[in-house]
Amino acid sequence: MLRSKKLSYGVDHSKIDWTLETTKQIDYPMANTSSKTGNFEPMFLKVGIPLALSAAGGICGIMMAKGSFPSSLNPFKPRSKIMKNENFHSSSISLEEEKTSQLNVEEVILSLKGRVEDLERKELDIERQFVWYQNLKEREALLVELRNTLVLDMAHINFLEREILLMEEENKRFENLVTEYLGVSEQLEGQKTENKLLEREVKRLKKRLKEQSKMIREKNLKIEDSKSQLWRNNEEMETKKKIIERLGNEVNELKMQMGRQLEEEKNQDLSTPKVSSFLPFCTQFSSTL
Repeated sequence: MLRSKKLSYGVDHSKIDWTLETTKQIDYPMANTSSKTGNFEPMFLKVGIPLALSAAGGICGIMMAKGSFPSSLNPFKPRSKIMKNENFHSSSISLEEEKTSQLNVEEVILSLKGRVEDLERKELDIERQFVWYQNLKEREALLVELRNTLVLDMAHINFLEREILLMEEENKRFENLVTEYLGVSEQLEGQKTENKLLEREVKRLKKRLKEQSKMIREKNLKIEDSKSQLWRNNEEMETKKKIIERLGNEVNELKMQMGRQLEEEKNQDLSTPKVSSFLPFCTQFSSTL
C-alpha cells in the first residue's frame, strides 16, 4: 500500500514538474525566468524538508503510541530486544490479540495514508502557491521594470518638452528676426527708390549748374569785356578830359593873350591894320589843334 502511494505521489510530482516547465516556458517580456526559478529553488527546499520531517515525526509518534505494534514494524529497536519481544508475544498473546493488533495496524496504516494524502494536498497547495508566487514575482519584476521604463520615458518626455519650449523660443526669435529683416529690406527698397529719385534730381541739378556755370562764365566774360571796355573808355575819357582841360587852359591863355592884345591894340594908335594883328592869333590856334 505504501509503495503504491509512493508511486502515485511520484506521478503527481511529474504533473507538477510539467506544470512548472510550462510556466517556465512563458515568455514574459523584459524578465529572466530561469534566474528567478533558480532563486526560488532553495525556498522550495526549505518548505519541503520541514514538511517531510514533520510527516516522519508524526508517523513515528503514532507508531510509538500504539503499544500493540508488531516488532517487525519498529526499525528503531535493536535485534536482541526484537527477539525477546517475539518470544514474549508468542508466549503471552493469544490469537484474538493478534487479530486486534492487526486491526490496529490497519487503522494506523489508514491514518498514515490519510496523513500522507493531507501532506500531498498541502504540498500541491504549496507548489501551486509557489508557482503563483513565482508568477507574481515575475509580474512584480516586470511591473518594476515597466515602472522604471515609465520613469525614464517621463524624464525623456520632460526633456523633450523643454527642448520643444526652447525650440519654440528660438522659432519666435527667428520670426522676429525675419520680420525685422523684412522691415529693413522694405526700408532699403524705399531708400533705393528715394536714392534713385535723388540721383535724378542731382543729375538735373548738375545739368542746371553746368548751364548756369556756363551762363555765369559767359556773363563774367561779358562783364570782363565790359570792364575792359569801361577801362578803355575811362582812359579815353581821361585822355579826352586832359585834352579838354589842356585846350581850356590854352583857350584861357589865348583869351588872356587876346585880352592883352586887345588892350595893347586899344592902347595903340591904330597904327597897324586889324587883319594883320589877327593873323598871328589864328596861326597859334591852328598849331595847338
